[in-house]
Amino acid sequence: MNNFFKFMDISYFSCDLLDSSLVVSEKNGTLNFIGNSISSFTPDHLKKFVRFYPADDFVFTTSDSLGLRVWDREKEVEIYSYPQDSLGPHKYSLSKTIGAISPLGVKIYDIRTRYHVSSCSLPLSLGLAWDLDDLVCFSEDRILKFDLRREKIIEEVQDQNICEIMISKGDLFYIKEFNLKNYLVKKDLNYEIETVGKKGSVLEDGTVYVFGNNEVKFYNEKSNKLKEFKFVKNVDDIKFTKYNTYLFGDKKLYLGENEK
Repeated sequence: MNNFFKFMDISYFSCDLLDSSLVVSEKNGTLNFIGNSISSFTPDHLKKFVRFYPADDFVFTTSDSLGLRVWDREKEVEIYSYPQDSLGPHKYSLSKTIGAISPLGVKIYDIRTRYHVSSCSLPLSLGLAWDLDDLVCFSEDRILKFDLRREKIIEEVQDQNICEIMISKGDLFYIKEFNLKNYLVKKDLNYEIETVGKKGSVLEDGTVYVFGNNEVKFYNEKSNKLKEFKFVKNVDDIKFTKYNTYLFGDKKLYLGENEK
C-alpha cells in the first residue's frame, strides 16, 4: 500500500464496499458513490449506516432513526421502507438476511419478501456479525451466537469491555479494552494480543485487521503486520479492493494503490 493521495474532502459516517464500488454516508446525510464514476445525492440530513445489497451495487440499504430503507442508486430514489424504527448499523448474512441493531435487540429483515422477520433479544447490543447464516451480536460484557432457524442461542462468550467482533473462516475474534489498552482475542485458541485500536474488519482472504489512531495491524495464520499512515492523525475506516485502498481520516478520503 503506497502512493496515497487526497481523493476528496468528506465528513465520514459509514461506508460499504462491493467489488470495486464504494458507497459513503456523510454526517450531513449525503451519500457518495465511487467506482467507474462518481456521484452523490442528499435525500435528507440524517446520519445513515449504509450497505450495498450483496448481489447488486445498484441497490443499497440504509438504517437510521427512520428505520430500514431500500434505495435505487442509479435513480436516487427510495424503493421501499419498513415501519419507522430507531436502528443502528446493519449487515447482510450469506443468504442476504439483514440484521440491524435496535435499542431492544437485533431486528431481522428480508428485503426480498419485504417484511420484518423477527428479533433477537440482547438489549444494549453494540454491534453484530454473521457466521454464514448464524447471527453473532455483542454487548459490553457478552457475545451471543443465534441459530435463527431454531430460534435458540448456540454459543455464549462472557468478557469485559468488548468493543468489536469479527468472523474469519468461522472463527470468532473480538477486541476488548483492559487497563486502557486494546486486545485482540481469538476465542477458540485462547489467543490474546495487544493491538492498535477498537475497530476492525476482515479481508476476503480471512486476514483480520484492526485500526486505531493512524495505524492498521493485520493478523493471519502466517504473520502479523503493522502499517502506519503518517499523513493522518486518526483512521476512521479503511477498505481494500484488489488494486486500491480507501482510507478515511481527518475528514478526508485518501486513495492508495496497492503494492503488487
